[in-house]
Parts: sequence; C-alpha cells; structure tokens
Amino acid sequence: MITIQKLKVYEKYSGDEDQLARISLETERELFDKNSDWFEIMNFKQDITMISQNLASVEYRKSSIERMKKLCENEAFEILIKSIFP
Repeated sequence: MITIQKLKVYEKYSGDEDQLARISLETERELFDKNSDWFEIMNFKQDITMISQNLASVEYRKSSIERMKKLCENEAFEILIKSIFP
C-alpha cells in the first residue's frame, strides 16, 4: 500500500533508487523492503506526466487512475491526483 510517508521518501531521493539504497535511513529503506511500491510510484509518476501532457488515451487515463486508487491510501491517492488535476 502506498502511503504519504512513502511518497515523501520517494520525493526526498528524487525517485533515485540507488540513493535510497546508499544513503537513506534504515527506516526509509524498510518502507520499501519486500514490496514493489518504489516501482509503482515510479510508474505512477510517469503516468501522471503522460496524462498531464495529454499523451495518454482516455482508456489509459482511466486505468491508471483506477490502479492508483487501488494501490494507494486515500491521502496518497489525493496527492497524486492533484498533480493531474490541479
């Protein structure tokens, strides 16, 4: 489940997984240990860029938003959606 805390850590390291591995706090690494949330956030960020620039079909937009809703806590979902619909 993607939380606000995970989004903050992802942003702190600018999506650079290598920085997370090398210089993050142990508690930050543990947030992403044994799950694919880092990868999911990276995909969401790419989807948001495509949607915001009108490069995605209506179907792709709907499926991306539904996937975000399914994998995120409500607050994290709201933060991601705000970057699509400011």
